[in-house]
Parts: sequence; C-alpha cells; structure tokens
Amino acid sequence: MVPMIRLLDRLPEEARTAFLQRDLTILNDLNRFSGREMLRWEGMSVPVLQTVNAVLKENHLAPKLLPGCEILERAKQGITVLL
Repeated sequence: MVPMIRLLDRLPEEARTAFLQRDLTILNDLNRFSGREMLRWEGMSVPVLQTVNAVLKENHLAPKLLPGCEILERAKQGITVLL
C-alpha cells in the first residue's frame, strides 16, 4: 500500500488540502472517486489531475479519466471500449 504522501508532496497547497479533508491515507483510496468528481473539489484542476495520474501510473495504479479523453468521448457516442 502506497502512502498518500507520495502524491501530496507533489501537489500545490490548495489541492493538497482537498485530499487531506477527505482523510485519504493511501493511493488506493482514490479508487472511490472518479476524475470528474475530483475535478469538482476546491483546489483541483486538470493540471493537478494530470499530476495525480502521473503518481498513480508510477505506482502501478489506474489513472483517472480526464474530461475529453477518448474513452469518455466514445462512451458518449454509445461505443463500448474494452481494455
């Protein structure tokens, strides 16, 4: 289990606060949230979510989908994407 501090150390203060307010202790805790949901948190932005994704990938965890990504666009069209 990877501690959340690996991510928090790379975030700006306002984004770090958003994570701390949710009592997240390990990176796997992020599985409870979608990228869209996280972007509604105060202090979050697409660049911050890209940093989150970089840390998730570095630790062999699934990244969050960003708005406008190919998978979400295909889903809007009713196309199922198998990974």
